[in-house]
Amino acid sequence: MRMRLPLAPSTLRAGGWISAGMISTVQMPLPLRAAIAARDCPQRCAPSPESLMTSTMCSVSVCVLRALPGGGETRVASLQLGIEDPDDPGNGQPWPEGYDASYRQCISWADAATPLRPQSRPSGVFATLFGRAPAASGSILDTVSESSAKLRRDLGAQDRLRVDAHLAAIRDVERRTGVLERATPPIPFADHVQLMGDLLLLAFAADITRIATVKLGMDRSQRVYLESGVEGPFHALSHHSEAPEKIEAYARLNTFHMRQFAAFAERLRDTEDGGSNLLHDSLLLYGSPMGDSHVHGHDFVPLVLAGRAGGAVRGGQHIVCAPGTPMANVLLSAAHCLGADTDRIGDSSGEVAL
Repeated sequence: MRMRLPLAPSTLRAGGWISAGMISTVQMPLPLRAAIAARDCPQRCAPSPESLMTSTMCSVSVCVLRALPGGGETRVASLQLGIEDPDDPGNGQPWPEGYDASYRQCISWADAATPLRPQSRPSGVFATLFGRAPAASGSILDTVSESSAKLRRDLGAQDRLRVDAHLAAIRDVERRTGVLERATPPIPFADHVQLMGDLLLLAFAADITRIATVKLGMDRSQRVYLESGVEGPFHALSHHSEAPEKIEAYARLNTFHMRQFAAFAERLRDTEDGGSNLLHDSLLLYGSPMGDSHVHGHDFVPLVLAGRAGGAVRGGQHIVCAPGTPMANVLLSAAHCLGADTDRIGDSSGEVAL
């Protein structure tokens, strides 16, 4: 296990989150990180022939864009995380329209024909970050006990506190990952999301990765989120037929999901990063490619950006884009705030002043 912490005034991070299908994270010269979280996959990336049952085609996603700084400088180039199992029969079947299952499962694409499947098991994510899954006994930290003790002797008091806090956080996440792995399904949604968020926070804090996507739910999922107090499944409520009681329930369900994003942003804010904090040095994007889910409308898509990308994002704004503005314009602008050298993302036609 290798540990890297910014113990002096360090690097910037930027992150983003979209609640339907993806999260992306990036790092820069103080490493900037970006995270994107989404509720549904951006279906408009798909071409529209009669059948795509056996072929896939999409643009490279912003979260793995080669021009993003820092993607090649970390041990894990980018993380693709998810909450629902993409191999669950209810989540992996092709749409009746003929689109390949990848469009429902993946929000990150390495290139036009290579979807990057999200990891939904925290133990697998832990192994990706630290080299092995949590064991039934002992701790991954046992393998670095001597080196961490030596490191502490060479540090000042403040930095020793930071190292101790980081190791304690790893031990806590390792323990919770083991508990969740042994739990009887279904795992509470909020517990699953928080653990995945804490794994991502550890990855950012130790500079294991600077780029990540998180997909919170599979398209057409029939999951019911009992913790929200709403009894109906997300997908059924999204087709509300303009019925006021269904719209109200759907709003409460989206509020419940939004609270998971807010909690992650707060944990980034409370994590010191050199002379700043991880939220300031990150850019988080949360939203959905649906403006009106009842009719699958892709216009007037709501997005939330959190974090300042190390000062590149002004923040504190409510921006109303002109009708017809591509969502990719926001992605392009966010990528530029992270220092990316690219002129276009997807069908972008310009930028949005962030």
